Amino acid sequence: MKGAFVAAATAFLAAGCVTGDWRGATIDEPVSSERLEALRPGRDTLRECLASLGAPTFVQEHARRTDGSAGMVLGWTWSDAGGFGVNLSTGRDDAPVRLEYDQDGTDQPACVLWFDRDLVLERWRTGTTGELLPRRVRSAAPDPEP
Repeated sequence: MKGAFVAAATAFLAAGCVTGDWRGATIDEPVSSERLEALRPGRDTLRECLASLGAPTFVQEHARRTDGSAGMVLGWTWSDAGGFGVNLSTGRDDAPVRLEYDQDGTDQPACVLWFDRDLVLERWRTGTTGELLPRRVRSAAPDPEP
């Protein structure tokens, strides 16, 4: 059986073409631990945190209260991913084949800051987006004015 598979694979490859490619992408830079450790929960405001860390990748609502007020979650993500692909061609236009292997992780590294409704830093954490935040979040629409 093994010999038949090898023979079939060899015949397939001899009749076609094998090519490969490498793809990589770097998105943003990691937030330095020194900048994060300099933040002071309970004291630093949103303005001070943005001045230190720059623009975040995402912003979400956090801890919405019955009076309509809410805090905010700001996150910074970055990625340095790469992977390779292999193209196998049968030599026939009606039967192309593509095999791709992706080495990218399932979650991006991130740092996340939580702010209370007065926009004062509550806490920060680092990890991956999957560890730090729920998978799906939809911000609540503002209540209509009376």
